[in-house]
Amino acid sequence: MPDGNAAAQRVLSIAKALQYRYEVKFLGLTHSDNYQGVVSGFEYENLPYPKSKKEWIRHLAGSRELQIVKKECPDIVIAYNYPSLGLWRMKCYCKNNKIKLLGDVTEWYHPHNAIKWLDTEWRMRILHKKIDGLIVISSYLEDYYSKNKVVTIPPTVDLQSPLWNNRSETNNSLITLLYVGSPGRGDKDKLDTIIDTVTPYANLKLVIVGISVEQYRKIYIRENVPNNVAFVGRLSHEEAVNELKKADFSIFFREPTRPNNAGFPTKYAEATAAGIPVITNCFSDLPKIVIQGKNGYIAENTPASIRDTVGLVAQMTKDQVRTMKQYCMSHNEIFDFRYYSKVLEDFIETVYKENS
Repeated sequence: MPDGNAAAQRVLSIAKALQYRYEVKFLGLTHSDNYQGVVSGFEYENLPYPKSKKEWIRHLAGSRELQIVKKECPDIVIAYNYPSLGLWRMKCYCKNNKIKLLGDVTEWYHPHNAIKWLDTEWRMRILHKKIDGLIVISSYLEDYYSKNKVVTIPPTVDLQSPLWNNRSETNNSLITLLYVGSPGRGDKDKLDTIIDTVTPYANLKLVIVGISVEQYRKIYIRENVPNNVAFVGRLSHEEAVNELKKADFSIFFREPTRPNNAGFPTKYAEATAAGIPVITNCFSDLPKIVIQGKNGYIAENTPASIRDTVGLVAQMTKDQVRTMKQYCMSHNEIFDFRYYSKVLEDFIETVYKENS
């Protein structure tokens, strides 16, 4: 906070959506010594990040968080993707003390580690169904928890912030594609395919945020870097958004697995908020909101389809690109936190009043 990862942006946006009716405070973890303070107008209390096995056990059991909840005596607790043992203990305490407990659910991973798998499955299949309500990020999760009290809120931003309003479009004739992320061991995001696809087109430029050229060479065992590919390394969130605003398209691909379908790509929400169309594939809720040739292009998640789609973009004029960007800008209100403030307030009010 405030310049954090997707999780930090999610929690901050939910808080902003609730700030008109509720007093919101944050409780989290820190690697530094910022244990108390104010961020974006919200008070926070941080706990030291666990280091030893004993500290990790206390963290997973939610012992420290529970102590602070007992001290604060809140009316409502929202647990963001919280460890299952800690969530179970929080559920027991909240029920006994007439505190409403909600979950903010933005993911459903399939860990290979047995302990993490048990933690995830207990939380997703059992505990979430036993707490008072759920804020979910996608229609996949909304459908799964359809028998529970649930509201769907996608990733959102503050469109009135200068970060999203100051446009810095380049004046050159190149069409700039932006990739933001980390390809891991190289088996994620199809970054190598994207690079190979862009390379033949002199009028395309690919900007890669998240890894350095040295990391690229190591991951993909490649020495040569195409002239129209630029690596800018890791950036802060604000710096990455500024790169996004200078681009013509945001490009990313995901396998249509349960983790990706259950989540919602923050990359898409931020691209639309910045007025930038996307090049992507079918997963999560994207098939419902990406209109071909209007706010982006959807390809199949194969090298051939990616090549065809990028080739289609390479044939566009800058005026055609500008028209798509204008369309995105005129339809970006659904990714502003204010768009969901009333529905989220009403949802929590309903949950709070029930059996109170």
